[in-house]
Amino acid sequence: MARLPNVLSGAVLALTWLSASGLPAQPEVSAVLDLASYSTGLAPGTLVSVFGTGLASDSISASDAPLPTLLGGASLDISDGVQTLQAPLFYVSPTQINAQIPYEIAGSRAEARVRNASGTSTAVSLTILPQAPRLFTTNGTGEGFALLLHADNSLVSTGSPARVGEVLNLYLIGLGAVTPPIASGAPAGGGSKGGPLSLVAGSVTVKLDDREAPVLYAGLSPSSVGLYQVQFQVPTGVLTDSPALSVAAQQRTQANVNTALSTASGGQQHYVAPGGKPGGSGSKADPWDLVTALKQPSAIKPGDTIWLRGGVYGDGSTEFVSSLSGTASRPIVLRQYPDERATINGSVTVNGTSAWYWGFEVTNNLPTRQSTIAGSFGGLRTWGINVNGPNTKFINLVLHDADAGFGFWSPAENSEIYGCLIYDNGWQGPDRGHGHGIYTQNTNGTKHIGDNIIFNQFDLGIQAYGSGNAFVQGFSLDGNIVFNNGVLSAGSQRADNILFGFPGSISGLHLDSNYTYDTPTAESGYSRVGWSFGGFNKDAVITNNYWIGGYFSVDLWNWDSLTFSNNTAYSTRGTTVGLTATNNQKVSNYTFTGNSYYGSGLFSYNAQTLNANAWKSATQLDPDSQVHSGRPQGIWAFVRGNTYEPGRANIVIFNWDLAGSVGVDVSQVLTSGTKYEIRDAENFYGSPVASGTYSGDRVQIPMTNLTVANPVGNVPTTPAHTAPEFGAFVLITK
Repeated sequence: MARLPNVLSGAVLALTWLSASGLPAQPEVSAVLDLASYSTGLAPGTLVSVFGTGLASDSISASDAPLPTLLGGASLDISDGVQTLQAPLFYVSPTQINAQIPYEIAGSRAEARVRNASGTSTAVSLTILPQAPRLFTTNGTGEGFALLLHADNSLVSTGSPARVGEVLNLYLIGLGAVTPPIASGAPAGGGSKGGPLSLVAGSVTVKLDDREAPVLYAGLSPSSVGLYQVQFQVPTGVLTDSPALSVAAQQRTQANVNTALSTASGGQQHYVAPGGKPGGSGSKADPWDLVTALKQPSAIKPGDTIWLRGGVYGDGSTEFVSSLSGTASRPIVLRQYPDERATINGSVTVNGTSAWYWGFEVTNNLPTRQSTIAGSFGGLRTWGINVNGPNTKFINLVLHDADAGFGFWSPAENSEIYGCLIYDNGWQGPDRGHGHGIYTQNTNGTKHIGDNIIFNQFDLGIQAYGSGNAFVQGFSLDGNIVFNNGVLSAGSQRADNILFGFPGSISGLHLDSNYTYDTPTAESGYSRVGWSFGGFNKDAVITNNYWIGGYFSVDLWNWDSLTFSNNTAYSTRGTTVGLTATNNQKVSNYTFTGNSYYGSGLFSYNAQTLNANAWKSATQLDPDSQVHSGRPQGIWAFVRGNTYEPGRANIVIFNWDLAGSVGVDVSQVLTSGTKYEIRDAENFYGSPVASGTYSGDRVQIPMTNLTVANPVGNVPTTPAHTAPEFGAFVLITK
């Protein structure tokens, strides 16, 4: 294990703010912050800076380790309510002390006091976490490029970037307890005769953007005090030359830290702008127009990233056609430029393969939302995003007010729609509302639809539906929040939030941890899984989902093999769960267990309405499931971290107590000191409903006085907000 270079050791000890000497009557402490990112939330063994006045009479550094607990006549007491410990000291001055939080500290709260010859300061409260990793950065601010070294101890920088497959050494603090344990203030062992290496007690993961890196070592840096070293190998598949770098160990390191990387493909950065030109070079100074870039000029190679600069592309009637094609290991990425809003005003058809579409907005500002033509194909314009290309991904997009949302068709094998907001799509026909959030079919491979928020279409939320040779098989749905679809249509005629239907045989279906909601008092809406007209569906696994509201909450049709476990369903007066098995299927092949049912207490089995006891008797299912009369109680809040963007998450709240605000634990997504904002999915481009700097406590999300963004054009029904009973939100780091 490489030792910490002397220049780096000096840099850690020199992170100080010196001032004139002179000792007031008594020391005063203003803040205790970690030494890397200057935030609260401290782990045992963390290096900290104590800021204040009158802390010491002069500026003095410790000369050697083990570190002293008294330096220049000053000491730092850390009390956890049971014991008072003296912190090892690196450096003292009148205005700053650099120290180590003792490993022996216990509990989640502590107090810090500085003592010297003039007296003892008032106490400052500390939040103690088992692990609170924080990265050092080269500019000393806690943001920017991480302090990373090549194997020869030279600094990773834009002039000397890391390369795929290279082993790097990363320096940080706050990884907590080590094995074997080490005394506070003592230098770490160096291995072999230099004493055993001190390894982090828990698991540690490293990510560059969304790619996890193999970790070769995670422990204290040899001979150092409180400084951790993580040695990892740069993974393949990183798409940008300055990827976000994060370390997770119970908590995740701070946001806005990057590294310099020469990507595996030698991937280049290209640029598109509303004022770009077909004859442009694709550079930031001379960008292409979008039509040209989507044709993939010869300069765009697999592994490249095309940045979509802020502004509006198209006039509402424009159909953009993408031929972008990378490879499975080196996709081409079309992505919204950071901190800008790029809007495609029209539609996008995707024919290329192995391309990712990330973070931008697709909408249509044409006002007409009604048609005189009945039927599913009587639309006024076209799909928001029409997908035929295999191995494509659609990540954290915002798709709204198009004739329909996603068309996600069978040729798009092994493709994914992830983290998107999909709302207000469709039109009113003379017969009913038309236009779904996602309309999909699949024949080969598996389509993944995950962690999207889908609501307020004219028609269905997610429809997987086929006939003839259009098959419905091989789908994985997880983490989607799907609610009040159909509400824009005349009479607010709610439709399915989720529908899987096919006259043939549906197979390979997996639904896990999805959250549906139809406003219960409306007594309208539903979800159907396996709806068929003569078909023999094969296999489905439906677990951990919330089927809330609707005339019936969820209807299950004609499965040969069906698992329905740990689901929660609620219907006020209609059917909580409907089950049909009329094509010689044997319910003895089904697994129903651990489910919770609320509301009416009514169930349906082969079109016969039954109470709970009769349902269990007739089906011989649900032996341990719970049936609760009436409305649910309490608050159910769920946080789903984003796979592709660390520090981003979807939050769904079922606020049965109708509380004015709800405190939500986001500690698995944010680290203390991270700036964040929370956006209401029903008004995503409005002002954040909450923002601030994360302290480690629950964040408060208001559930009253929330507004819905106005749909574009002449919609028959203006939607009302689902709060205070229900809300969906997006957490974003800033």
